[in-house]
Amino acid sequence: MSKFYGVAHGFQRGVFTEWSEAKKQIDKFPQPVYKKFSTEEEAQKYVDERKPKKVELAYPEPTHDTYYAVARGHTVGVFTDYNNVKEYIKNYPQPLHKKWSTLDEAVAYFKKFYQGNEEEGKDTKTEKEAKAGKPEKRDAKRKADKEETVEKKKKK
Repeated sequence: MSKFYGVAHGFQRGVFTEWSEAKKQIDKFPQPVYKKFSTEEEAQKYVDERKPKKVELAYPEPTHDTYYAVARGHTVGVFTDYNNVKEYIKNYPQPLHKKWSTLDEAVAYFKKFYQGNEEEGKDTKTEKEAKAGKPEKRDAKRKADKEETVEKKKKK
């Protein structure tokens, strides 16, 4: 039985017949959207339903107090009018948008969650990778505390 992998949001969108190829598109992509299907038609429909109808890459002037970055919606880009944003994300499966106080933050968010990259000079670790390092530190501290407790018991 054939398997098809629909990648709706990843480094490259599309339908893949090999998991290894689909995995390359979603690994280290922030909040990827993908699913396995038994037919190519179902996978293609899944991808097509999540494709924006319009991409607005012309960013507004940095003279506003509020910016809205829409990374997943019927229309994606950076906008200043929330009423428009509501229309762009209405009935869109798994929309992704956020309000920002500066244009630079909104553009960085859009690039990260729509294109899968961040502006140069910024930390490229994903949230998942950043959290992954924390348990190691906790585990090392627990191990050190446990060893210290064992040493104290031996001295008694």
